[in-house]
Amino acid sequence: MPIPSNATPVLHSRYDLVQLVRCPAGTVCDNVALSSSGSGGAAMMSSAPQGADSNFSSMIEVADLDEFVDENVAGSLAGDYNGDGVVDDLDIDDYVVDFVEQQ
Repeated sequence: MPIPSNATPVLHSRYDLVQLVRCPAGTVCDNVALSSSGSGGAAMMSSAPQGADSNFSSMIEVADLDEFVDENVAGSLAGDYNGDGVVDDLDIDDYVVDFVEQQ
């Protein structure tokens, strides 16, 4: 059934997409090539653009650390902190560094 020409659209949508990345301490992330493996540039794609705030409470606290470790040990993608597609000890290392820096 065709839509009448005088019909008013029910839904309007507009999208402004932004790419969030985590920048390791001491690096400049302006105009760098991003790498999902962390080997091609100073910035890394991250499954956790909010940093060490694992529970999105806007505070970095022990509860964030507990939640991240639980996700990592369970092998959940939420435990892939560095965004390399593998849940491993490197994620814990990166998370702990950010957790300490952001407190």
